[in-house]
Amino acid sequence: MDMEKLMQKHPNVSRGELEKIRETSNFLNRMRRQMEEYLLKQDPVLSVHVLPSDKLIDQHKPLTTYGRIYAEYRDTSSEKTIVNDLFSRSSDDAQILGPSGGPLTLFGPDYPCRRPFKRCRRFNITRLVVDVFIGEGNNLFAEKQLCFASEDMTIDLESVKLEYVHGELGSLAVRYIAVHMLLLYP
Repeated sequence: MDMEKLMQKHPNVSRGELEKIRETSNFLNRMRRQMEEYLLKQDPVLSVHVLPSDKLIDQHKPLTTYGRIYAEYRDTSSEKTIVNDLFSRSSDDAQILGPSGGPLTLFGPDYPCRRPFKRCRRFNITRLVVDVFIGEGNNLFAEKQLCFASEDMTIDLESVKLEYVHGELGSLAVRYIAVHMLLLYP
């Protein structure tokens, strides 16, 4: 907003104070935007879409979808492998999709993001594992391990990639992004 308009709107506040308020407001908005962008970059999998085969679509039945999708990270400081579930449902708690499929409901990383931070460790995603089932019993829908070599993490960062995981009953479209993950801890 123009400084003259601010002075007209708030005649009891000095010009210097209005400039301080405007600077602070811009700084906080910029920091909030940067934090949102940072948090968005943390989850490597953007979406997983179920694409059933024509045979399943023609049955006109809802698709009960369950299984597990998880990412593995290598902690560069301790060399431990950290597993982060992105989709994990048992057959009793299956996600119901329409006959033509749809997106799976993913959940994000389970790291502390609202605590005061003192140090930072870096993680590289090394593997993404997809095991998804459709219907009753163990009807495997899609299964695949996407492995990321360390050199893949140094080039082509932050570009969205699309990988199709094919099975007998259809396919999963996995949209992911290759980024370094930082885990902040006190």
